[in-house]
Amino acid sequence: MSSNYPIVFIPFDNDISIMIEKPHAPRLEKGFFGILSLKSDKQRYKNELEKHNKQYRTYEYQNILNGSEELRAFSIQQEFINKSKGKRSLEEYRNFDKIKRGLTEDFFLKKLKNNFPLNIYTGLVIKEFFGRKTFVPDFVFIDESKNIFIDIEIDEPYFTDQDSSNSTETSPIHYVGADDERDNYFLQNGWIVIRFSEEQIVKYPNRCQKEIAKIIFQLTDDYSYLWIFSNTKDLKTMKQWDYNEAKIMGENKYRHSYLKFLNEGFEENGTDTGIVKRTICWNREFSNDGKLKTNRIERVMEYDNKGNLTLDIEYMINNLVEKKTIMKYNNSGSLIEKLRFENHNRHEKNDLYVKFIEYYYYNEKNQITEKREQTNYSFYIYKYKYDANDLLMEETKGDENKVFFRDVYKNKNGKCTERSNFQLNKLIYVITNLYDSSGNLLKCVKRDDKNNILSQHEMDYDNNNDVIKDVSFEHNSFNTEHILSYISKGKFSELKSKSGFALWVKRTYDEKLEVKEEIYLRENGSISFKTIYKENLEVEKINYDVNGNIEHKTIYEYENWGA
Repeated sequence: MSSNYPIVFIPFDNDISIMIEKPHAPRLEKGFFGILSLKSDKQRYKNELEKHNKQYRTYEYQNILNGSEELRAFSIQQEFINKSKGKRSLEEYRNFDKIKRGLTEDFFLKKLKNNFPLNIYTGLVIKEFFGRKTFVPDFVFIDESKNIFIDIEIDEPYFTDQDSSNSTETSPIHYVGADDERDNYFLQNGWIVIRFSEEQIVKYPNRCQKEIAKIIFQLTDDYSYLWIFSNTKDLKTMKQWDYNEAKIMGENKYRHSYLKFLNEGFEENGTDTGIVKRTICWNREFSNDGKLKTNRIERVMEYDNKGNLTLDIEYMINNLVEKKTIMKYNNSGSLIEKLRFENHNRHEKNDLYVKFIEYYYYNEKNQITEKREQTNYSFYIYKYKYDANDLLMEETKGDENKVFFRDVYKNKNGKCTERSNFQLNKLIYVITNLYDSSGNLLKCVKRDDKNNILSQHEMDYDNNNDVIKDVSFEHNSFNTEHILSYISKGKFSELKSKSGFALWVKRTYDEKLEVKEEIYLRENGSISFKTIYKENLEVEKINYDVNGNIEHKTIYEYENWGA
């Protein structure tokens, strides 16, 4: 039975098909020769049955994909859950570190590592059993929390026989039926198998990854991977070759027609900027006697070629994902989409759900004109209007039918002098701003609709018009007070705050005005904890008890990939 790439096999339980004829079980014929032939007939039946089951799984999967979204989600997820109830772990697999990879494998591995950074493995294989062959997948996607193991294969139509006297002689591979035993090996052990043609991988690596993300979504309802490829086109199918076709492709050196694109780029390769930098933050916590308590990944951040943060994953102490945020930008570097996932089940597994989605829209001057925010419980539209001097004039928050909140700005000499906040056309508060002759904000007062002061800010500046002090006071039950002292260019050196509890923070900077050290002090002046920075990144955090003794120390180490 021929198939089209990508070829997908999922360990379903259903093995009965009306469309595909099932082989007949052998029957004992009368006589001596009937008894002799029974054993070989049984083996032949077993082989034919395995082939039938595999053909049916492919047939069933393609029919489900052609059905409705609801049918796809229910059928695929239910069958997969039924088959993969047994919990598996990485300990069940051996690692072959010295497996040689070709140019195409190396090319696609980099792509996979970009978009599935913590789930892609190479060289893994199910532990050998007596009398059984073992097969090493090209790549493996593993999510132990969801019990997903995917064998990802790249199929070439032929290979060059290096042992032959004629080094240009080719041998057909991966033709129809050639990998049946291999695929069944993984299916019987609860793996998913997905096969791409080498030509698809070389020409459309992102589209191939989208197919992997589709499988994950269809099996688990986890949309966090598929979202990355929301602007990527779907992969077109490609007919799998038979033996004779592969032989002809070898004679014509067909692989040369597309392997050149590994260096030259093809369509999406030529325009795809992709991820150019990844930073992984490791958290290593030590007790007061210097013993290592925890060693885990705390955060993964990825950036595009303009330095924009495109992916931000935060992890909990149990190595489960706490938050996952994906961001997209326009050609000007302005944020246009933001998707936040959070973990439903914070203690046992990664059960991510969509916390919110934000869409941003801009005018020809790259000023934001609209923001749409959707959560599981609400939907808001923010709209922004500007005056002739490109200053914000009005900001509204509502839905498709009405406005809930409205901020109206009064501007003078390029500055906002007043901001009024309305809720359903009722005035809630007014903020007035006072500036000096240099345009520096001196005083900011917030009043309610009865003109009672709710809060106020007062700022002082040096001769270079840099703020050196910011004192704020809120008239609430705590009478909150904040005093910020600055050294230069908005870099604060000390923060004192009183709001039911006292907060006292001190910062020091290096000659480049990058933060070097941050100390949190208790009300009596003793150090609560100290954070040391390098190149604006936390590298060490030390916690102290009330007597000044070290309770524990945390070291942050950063692993950078790319530029």
